[in-house]
Amino acid sequence: MPVVKVVDGYAYVSSRGDRTTYLTVLSLADPARPVLVASLPVAAWVYRIHLSGNLLYLAGVDQGLIIIDVADPLQPRQIAQLPTSNPAACAGLRYEGGLEVIDVRDLAAPFVVASVDSAEIVGGLHADEASVYTIGSGGFKVIDVSEPSAPFVLGIGSCLEFTGAVFSFVQVSGRYAYIADGDAGLLVIDVGSPADSRQVATMPARNSCAVQVVGQYAYLGRQYVWDDDAQAYRSRLQIIDVADPLHPVTVGIYNTEIGMSRLNDLHVDGTRACPGFHVEQPEGPAVGEIRVLDVGNTANPVVIASCRTKAPVSMVQAVGNRVYAAEDRWGMPIYELTLSGSLKLNPPVLSGNTLTLSWNDGAGVKLQKTLSLTNPNWQDVAGSEGLSSIALPREGAAIFFRLIQP
Repeated sequence: MPVVKVVDGYAYVSSRGDRTTYLTVLSLADPARPVLVASLPVAAWVYRIHLSGNLLYLAGVDQGLIIIDVADPLQPRQIAQLPTSNPAACAGLRYEGGLEVIDVRDLAAPFVVASVDSAEIVGGLHADEASVYTIGSGGFKVIDVSEPSAPFVLGIGSCLEFTGAVFSFVQVSGRYAYIADGDAGLLVIDVGSPADSRQVATMPARNSCAVQVVGQYAYLGRQYVWDDDAQAYRSRLQIIDVADPLHPVTVGIYNTEIGMSRLNDLHVDGTRACPGFHVEQPEGPAVGEIRVLDVGNTANPVVIASCRTKAPVSMVQAVGNRVYAAEDRWGMPIYELTLSGSLKLNPPVLSGNTLTLSWNDGAGVKLQKTLSLTNPNWQDVAGSEGLSSIALPREGAAIFFRLIQP
């Protein structure tokens, strides 16, 4: 699986060939024609990249931590490598065996200064200056790293619903940690008193695979969401208001069509959410898809761009109108998507028993409606395609509308 990091006009991509992994540097001065400016073989299967200043940290499955100097992106050079006690260590996070603290002040000679051992599998991590928050088969833990040479477990949170999913995802915002935990759904942990971290809320949501908190909203990515009516799976982006973290409330839902069942990654930037998918084909190898959703109106997320990819999308990063995707078989293609930012419904006009809806752009646009946002069943409004306004008879029940570009 390729891994990508885009910073300051350069893309750093790790991809594994038949026997060798390469760090490749692409110049994005002309995004339509990225230029390979450097390539460096590295002795590891890389699955995480972190850039800090001029240093690129590569987390290798089989060779620990590798540090690359990219002060001159055209001449990257490896300056250190640190095998860890567990070959699957990722920038201090062990797949099995706890947490390792690595001293990199002497970049040419990094070393493990301390570790917190455990027999558990650790799946998710968030770090700040003084603490590391982990979620794993042993539950939620807060580790004090204010003294890097002597880290210690400050608190073990009470996560009664935690399922032990290896690939749980954790993000800390303010005094609360938000965990996307497989079958348990969204867990909210109060870390205001780290020694006494407590689970304070749960949002049931099976097959949760990613969470990102932006402002007062948590964006929860879910895969393999079962549809009873269709007797098939789909993916879902669930938008949750966490202004009151003790009482999270779902305010918006975007469901993919049937068959688009595996959401792999999610990136949210401002009012745009960008999920990447793995799409099975009736025949031939699986492909992928990227979608960009306008989530400015959280109750009505709308697809404003989409693109089918040659291979399943494992990671996405959106920058402006461009999406950088790591694909399972094709490295890092760059997609420039035309965002239909003008697809916004104007305020409705109600006159007697007639409801008039209007929007700014009618070319290729369809109006859809549903009676519920909890389990939406979006249906085309007859006669709306290609128009920029429509008059509808007033109905007694609440109806929700959205615009799409098929």
